Amino acid sequence: MKKITGVSRILVLLGYFTIMFLILYHNRVRHIKQTAAEQIEFNINEASNILKETWKPLKNLNNDLTKNNTNNYIVSKEEFIKILENRRNKEIAVNIASNLLEKSEDGKFNIKHNIFIPTIYDDEVSIKKAYIKKYTYLDKEELVIEESGKYERWGQFDRKNIYEKSDKGMWALKSISGVMNYGW
Repeated sequence: MKKITGVSRILVLLGYFTIMFLILYHNRVRHIKQTAAEQIEFNINEASNILKETWKPLKNLNNDLTKNNTNNYIVSKEEFIKILENRRNKEIAVNIASNLLEKSEDGKFNIKHNIFIPTIYDDEVSIKKAYIKKYTYLDKEELVIEESGKYERWGQFDRKNIYEKSDKGMWALKSISGVMNYGW
């Protein structure tokens, strides 16, 4: 049997390191390709209209509560989720409904009154930036609308709304990054 010399060991180790480097490099390049994206400016007025459509069900709910001067606005959770789904995917609608509704002893759902969700309808909220994020190596694009505001009670508010095209060709809210709601 042939004895491995010091030089041979170095060459074997160098070969292993080269193979490991190539594997790691390949995985990193694939990740970069998946996340590489171009930002295309989006019309602020159109972004505002999309946000207003997205949050209109909550505005209507607030108006009903104020107009009727009622403390309990009872709704079916499923119907509420359907209303919210207009410009949202189902997961976001279910998440919002879970934050806003609580089940009462009689099995009906009441609106929680210790939750506040900032929306474009609030005077304190404005759009900072709107753009389409077009991924370079994927057949995918997202609409990103960044909101900002300052509330006397809660301070600075920042949120990124990320939309994707629905089957109907409309922009549908896919995820939210930043402040979703305030509770007390």
